[in-house]
Amino acid sequence: GEVIQVSSVDDLFDAAARVKPGATILIAKGHYYLPRYFEISTDNVTLCGTGDRNAVILDGARSRHGELIGISKCQGVTVADLTIQNVKWNGIKINSDRGAQRVTIRNCVLHNIWQRGVKAPGIRNNADQFSPRGCRIEFCLFYNDRPKQFADDETDTAKTFNGNYIGGIDVKNTVDWKITDNVFIGIHGRTREGRGCIYISEDGRGCHIERNVFLDCDIAIALGNPSLEYSKQHAVDCIVRNNFVAQCP
Repeated sequence: GEVIQVSSVDDLFDAAARVKPGATILIAKGHYYLPRYFEISTDNVTLCGTGDRNAVILDGARSRHGELIGISKCQGVTVADLTIQNVKWNGIKINSDRGAQRVTIRNCVLHNIWQRGVKAPGIRNNADQFSPRGCRIEFCLFYNDRPKQFADDETDTAKTFNGNYIGGIDVKNTVDWKITDNVFIGIHGRTREGRGCIYISEDGRGCHIERNVFLDCDIAIALGNPSLEYSKQHAVDCIVRNNFVAQCP
């Protein structure tokens, strides 16, 4: 399909507004400070850098919103070959409650994300219709420079999660996902009680978690969240196989 080449923040937002199904938004090498949340809502769009994931940086340090990249009301989107960094809440949000399906995240760096590098929210109503299917997260690096602090996220306080509401991938109602060949380093809560680097917290079905590496994180892999009353099943026909875990107490 069409290739839209962008080399500025304005170009990027303009491309998302006019992109057609099947097209690629190709971002030139550079460091892009996004002023606000950026969303893709067109089917089969690829958002990618020029090949070197360290050379194309989307930075949320100056954004007025807590989430940086969103995918909504579409299917078949791919995000690849980028660094996403300095985000207060979610680096990439798969808005499954608004119809996002079959998303692929490949060869990206998620750096200093203070809630979740990748998030898909829970679906209490119409789960059969909106459960995100066929998503892939592969060949990505998730790492933080230091443990989370209260100053990173005003919603995570001593009265809520005590500075420990942080993880790598937190996805819910997942069907036939593949999370493979990723690396997680230094994902820590304030008191070393963070959430899982890969966390399928409820109603995961047919998901494969393979060949991932976890180094010096609080929790590597977690399936299920029995504290939630609305989900009767948490991990059905899921496979966790051939992962490497070290220094995850």
